Amino acid sequence: MPRYRQSGPYGQRGSELWRDNGPGCGYALLGLIVAFLFLFPSGAEAQVQKRDVGTRSSAIPTFDDFRHEALQHGYFAGWCGSQEYWLMRENRNFTIYGVAKEASASFVLPETVEHRCDSSGENIAFTDRKGQVSQLNVGSGATSVLANNQEATVSVAPDFSSIASSEPLNLASDGRMKNVIVVESRTIRIFWKNDSSMLFAVRVFPSMKDMSAIDVFDVRKGRLGSGKLPAGFTFRRGSFTADGRYLLLFLVPVADEDGDGTIFKCRIEDIKCDAIMAGVMRVSLGENIIGTVRSVGKRKRGEESYYEPARYLVEIREWGGDVLVRQKFASRTRGLMQPNVSPSGKKVVLTWVTSFTGCEGGYVACTAGFVVDLSRRSK
Repeated sequence: MPRYRQSGPYGQRGSELWRDNGPGCGYALLGLIVAFLFLFPSGAEAQVQKRDVGTRSSAIPTFDDFRHEALQHGYFAGWCGSQEYWLMRENRNFTIYGVAKEASASFVLPETVEHRCDSSGENIAFTDRKGQVSQLNVGSGATSVLANNQEATVSVAPDFSSIASSEPLNLASDGRMKNVIVVESRTIRIFWKNDSSMLFAVRVFPSMKDMSAIDVFDVRKGRLGSGKLPAGFTFRRGSFTADGRYLLLFLVPVADEDGDGTIFKCRIEDIKCDAIMAGVMRVSLGENIIGTVRSVGKRKRGEESYYEPARYLVEIREWGGDVLVRQKFASRTRGLMQPNVSPSGKKVVLTWVTSFTGCEGGYVACTAGFVVDLSRRSK
C-alpha cells in the first residue's frame, strides 16, 4: 500500500510551499511525499477496491447523483468570495472560475502567507512575507496597500471592512478599513465568520509549544470568550457554525500528529468542547456542512508514516450529523482525497493526487478533481 503524511496544497520543488486560504487554511505537503508512489495494493485489496469503488447506499446519495464538472487545469487554490467562484493556480498564475462568471484574466500573486477574495470575487487581499497587506483588483490589475506591519499575524475580513492583527497596524489613509481588532500577540492563525461579524484566533503558550488556546471576538462587542484546546490535542482547522454559537475544530493528537483527527464542537464563551466525530483523515469545515475523508478499515503505520488505506469513505454532512452525500473511492487511482466545501454549503470541490512524476510547472504532485453542485441532482 502507498504511504503518506497528512496533506495540504502542493508546492513547487525547491520553494516554500504556498498555502490556500480556505476556512481552514492549507498545510505543507512536502513531508507527505515520502514514498507515496502509488504502489499497487495487495491482490486481495485490489479486488476489494474494484468491488467497492462507487458503492452506494439506497438511502444516501453519492457524488455521482449530483451534477458535477471537472476542475480546470492547475491546482485548486480555494474558494473565492460568496458567489461560488473558485481559484485555480498554475505556478504563480491564478485564475478565477465559476458557473455564473467567465474565467477571469490570469493574475499573479506573490508567495503569500494568506489571500482572500471579497464577496464579489473582483478583489483579492493578500499578505506577503514582509508583513505588507495589499489589495489586488482582478479586472484592472491595480494593487494598493491596505496596511503595514513587519511582525504581525494579520487577516482581512471577507467584507474587506475589518482587519485583525496580533500587533498594532499602520493603516492606509483612505479609510477602507473601518474596524481594527487587535488579538493576542502570540496568535498564529485567524479565522473569520462568513458574514465578517466575528473571528477567532488561535494562540500558543510560550513555555509549552504543544498547548494552544482560542480567543473569540465580535467585531463590535469585542472579546466574547477564551479557553484552552482539549488536553492532548493540537489545532489543524476550524470554522464557526452558521448561527455563531459554536466553533467546529479539527484537532489531532499531540502524540501522533500524522494520525487521524477528531472534530469537536466548542462553545464560544469558554471553549468547552465535545467530540462529534473521530477517525478523520482529512476535513473541510464550513458553517453549514462538513466534508470528511475517513479510512475504510484500519490504517497501518510504517516506521515514518502511515500507509494509505485501500479505500476512502468521503462524506458531506450537516454539522448536526445528518449525512447528505456518501461515497467510497479507491486510493490507488484517487490518492490523498480532499473535500473543499464552499462558504454557502451548496457546492464542494473534491481533489486528489494522480501522480508524483511528470507534473507540469515543477510541482511535486499532479492533481485532478471535480466541482459538485449539491443543489442540483443529476437527471
